[in-house]
Amino acid sequence: MGHPISILVVEDVPDDAELMILALQRDGLDVTWERVETADELKAALATGVWDAVLSDYTLPEFGAIAALKVVREADPDMPFLVVSGTVGEEVAVGMMRVGANDYVLKHNLIRLAAAIKREVREAGNRRASRRAEQGISRLAAIVDSSDDAIISKTLTGIVTSWNPGAERLHGWAAEEAIGRHISFIVPPEKADEFVEVMERLRQGEHFEQFETVRLHKDGTRHDVSITASPIRNRNGVLEGVSKVARNISERKRAAEQVRASLRE
Repeated sequence: MGHPISILVVEDVPDDAELMILALQRDGLDVTWERVETADELKAALATGVWDAVLSDYTLPEFGAIAALKVVREADPDMPFLVVSGTVGEEVAVGMMRVGANDYVLKHNLIRLAAAIKREVREAGNRRASRRAEQGISRLAAIVDSSDDAIISKTLTGIVTSWNPGAERLHGWAAEEAIGRHISFIVPPEKADEFVEVMERLRQGEHFEQFETVRLHKDGTRHDVSITASPIRNRNGVLEGVSKVARNISERKRAAEQVRASLRE
């Protein structure tokens, strides 16, 4: 691990805490650390410091690993928590892991402590990254669902893959009716070539500004829309589809036409 690692040690015996840190340093870890003995000290340390992992003895005079684990999980559900004890048996250790501890190491066998810390810190980073990604996806989904605009994604062949509530309101078709169909069901016949043109321009890497066109409602009526098209690419940058945002501009165009008509009178 190429950067300093911060360890919070829940231990009532200073010499035992120092032996844990020494074992980590002997394995090449650059360690900063702090020792606490009580729940209040643990809470204060978690609130004021940035920690990579917590090492906890199983039994302390007024505190123990089970209570310490609860405090840590309330502060940070992803924080690596390892039990380091000289008294814990296999049954107790398994029980600790069932309630959320990440690993256990015996005090008389600290040789594997550094490897366990490295693994759990790495896994905690993966969990946090995954959670951030999930939260980002959830926020994006909420934005799409709450948008007044129609947001539609399609494959390279024009098959609808997503259809937000704004699209339902604009075009009159429910998502379950639209997804899986070719986009042509909302495109007037005279605009049939638009999709091919848009896909070709996106394949060539062209940036799409807004363009105005016409789309069909489920009831057969037509409405003027302003559309912005964006490419959908996979992790390797390969074009997989297109996302379009459409806004109804029928009222705006009617108002503009009324102004032009009044000026001609």
